[in-house]
Amino acid sequence: MQQIYQGFTGQYAATPIKTLGAAPPQAQILLVWENASQGNVPAKAFQAGTEKIGKEDLPIYICRAEHMDGVHPGKIRKGLAGCDITFGHHELSIPVYQVLISSAPLKWTASLNGAVPENAVVGGKDIPPASEDLYLCRGSYPNENGVHPGKIRKNFGGCSIGWGGHIAIVKQYEVLTE
Repeated sequence: MQQIYQGFTGQYAATPIKTLGAAPPQAQILLVWENASQGNVPAKAFQAGTEKIGKEDLPIYICRAEHMDGVHPGKIRKGLAGCDITFGHHELSIPVYQVLISSAPLKWTASLNGAVPENAVVGGKDIPPASEDLYLCRGSYPNENGVHPGKIRKNFGGCSIGWGGHIAIVKQYEVLTE
């Protein structure tokens, strides 16, 4: 599956992203990413999980941000200063990002140990030279404290999520699929 990024690099205009796959054009999903910054979450953001902060269960949403010539999926919620992505061995907060807004019929598909199911939704591109697709995933971490969105590609071995400034590779996770 490939994805066309229209105007993302350096231009943070609200841009629909079209996912291309083996399905005929009428069956392709349309994902819309809305620009945001400084911890803001658009009203119609696609919720991917929750995180328990004190006694409150806060909704977590899917975001993506540019970093090192890649576009990396991550998470945003109330109280975060930006889109939290994983990169290298760290969780990074990127202050200018896009948040997934979609009314497309999407579902979460269970997976294990780095497997990416057919019809997985592409949410970004890894850094060059490989520039591999990064798919949208989510996993429970830590100790059932929450369900966090992240990114996956086959060689990650699981869903890469950020928590507490570090990366966690969750071996049992779900991948967003068409």
